[in-house]
Amino acid sequence: MKKPAQKVIIAALHNNYGVVTDAARELGVVRSTLHTWINSNKKLQEEYKDAQNSLEDLCKNNLVKNIKAGKEASIFFCLKARFHWKEAQDPLIQLNNNQVKITYIEPTDTPKIEEQSTTINIDPKNNEDD
Repeated sequence: MKKPAQKVIIAALHNNYGVVTDAARELGVVRSTLHTWINSNKKLQEEYKDAQNSLEDLCKNNLVKNIKAGKEASIFFCLKARFHWKEAQDPLIQLNNNQVKITYIEPTDTPKIEEQSTTINIDPKNNEDD
């Protein structure tokens, strides 16, 4: 098969959010061929990374939408993935306008109980750099 035009390869990468298997299938080639094309072309490498970043942005945006909607699974995922929260901790989750405030009490080895609080700003205008 003749190598497609660079813009066709770039479109396939973006259409499939940088998932090489799916982009290769769209182009009618095997994964290793697409990897070879990407690795041998700086522009394709940049576009490949950009396509992967688009998927990350999509995931983050949908996670924030779910958190705003009060979906507990998304809230707990965010706590675990971003804030290293452990299930043994007992969180108090408060939704207020564009913020989610999570307060949890963590038992310590001393008689004192430590309270920690994290506030997540979920206003998309203020999270453009994430």
